[in-house]
Amino acid sequence: MIPQYLYNNKNGGWDKILNKIITCKRIVLFLDYDGTLVPIKKHPALAIISIKQINILKSLTKRFNVIPILVSGREYSNIKKLVPIKNLIIASNHGFRITNGRENWIHPKVKALVPEIKKILRTLKSKLKSFPGAMVEDKKITITVHYRNAKISSVPAIKEIVEEIIKPGSPKLKLTEGKKIFEIRPNIHWNKGEAVTRILKIERLRKKKGIIVYIGDDKTDEDAFKKLDGRGITIRVGYSGNSSAKYFVKSTNEVQKFLETIESVNNIKDKQ
Repeated sequence: MIPQYLYNNKNGGWDKILNKIITCKRIVLFLDYDGTLVPIKKHPALAIISIKQINILKSLTKRFNVIPILVSGREYSNIKKLVPIKNLIIASNHGFRITNGRENWIHPKVKALVPEIKKILRTLKSKLKSFPGAMVEDKKITITVHYRNAKISSVPAIKEIVEEIIKPGSPKLKLTEGKKIFEIRPNIHWNKGEAVTRILKIERLRKKKGIIVYIGDDKTDEDAFKKLDGRGITIRVGYSGNSSAKYFVKSTNEVQKFLETIESVNNIKDKQ
């Protein structure tokens, strides 16, 4: 099914979603970070969330009927530093780590792979240092190779080196691709979709009345879109005919617009 534009009111589309937001008793709000709350930048360190966005998220965390949850490929300490909000549930490293203030959970099979991940990290840094603009990001339990700032002519060679180190069918680690990045992750059946399911379970949110919203922009978010198919409002940032999301928005600005709608609806409810 091709994603529909969220704010297209043909056949009352947006009005129906808005009515759900207004009438529901609870909103479980899953949000990616890069490309969703903030635009993709040339360097990850430049992707800084705005004060306005921070304030919106802080406001939503204080609502008893809204539960914002970050689901990011970033490492936990990094995303926590960027979004320093108390009581915010964070699924970092594509869901391999989940922290909710009471529990700091890391997938049990990951711990045994940390020495191998460190070894691969050293090898990648050594072999890619001769490619200006290529960057190897240490995320402790995952690794990201960024080539956004590398010469276009260098990309095939960078890819060849990464694929040589992480061979297809490797029993320990697997290689995936995103927006001008290569991701090295534990070769475990686990992803953002599985993490979302676990969060709904441990937070006892599966059977409570309300709506589930998931907003993301990348291939890694597709696992969550599929997992929530028929169960929630799934929104992709940027159009893709191959996405499993039910809706799409055009930009991170429209994500902020959506969050502002949730905030304003709750402000109205408070006054009633």
